[in-house]
Amino acid sequence: MAKKPDPNEMLPVKNTGETVMYVASQMIHPGETRHFPRHHIPHNLLPQAAPEAETGADTDPVLELMEQKAPGIKAGIPALTNAQLQQVLDLEQGEGGKKRKGIIEAVQNAQMERLAAAEAREQFLKQDAEALLASKELAAMEPDELQALRALEAGENGQQREDVLAGIDGLLNA
Repeated sequence: MAKKPDPNEMLPVKNTGETVMYVASQMIHPGETRHFPRHHIPHNLLPQAAPEAETGADTDPVLELMEQKAPGIKAGIPALTNAQLQQVLDLEQGEGGKKRKGIIEAVQNAQMERLAAAEAREQFLKQDAEALLASKELAAMEPDELQALRALEAGENGQQREDVLAGIDGLLNA
């Protein structure tokens, strides 16, 4: 939960313009900085909180995750990419890693589940086009599953059947 800012907190206001500016009836010359209570500063001059994407831009999500205790790491595993899962495993098992059995098992289980899901998608696509498009399973898939299925079908090793791709696109656009 975000902490409410103290209205009496003193904040700097710097005039980066070329002309004099006024804050709370006080003149600030170009290049000059003055401090004011937060509640006296116009909203457009208040420091803006950095958006999430920018604050984490320089940080590695895996390294941030690895700073947590085991339950926090396990909770973050589903959000990781396959490459990030491997990075967690390498860090945990490597020299200097804590070699926590629970985390290693959780990562390996996630990798096996993802592999099984990918294999199941490939098997699903091996059906003939008519059976595939009539499948209730296809219609019940979530958009991310449909996207993955489409990528397999359209990919280099896929069958690239236009009717199947059009059917998947129809479900994605519905």
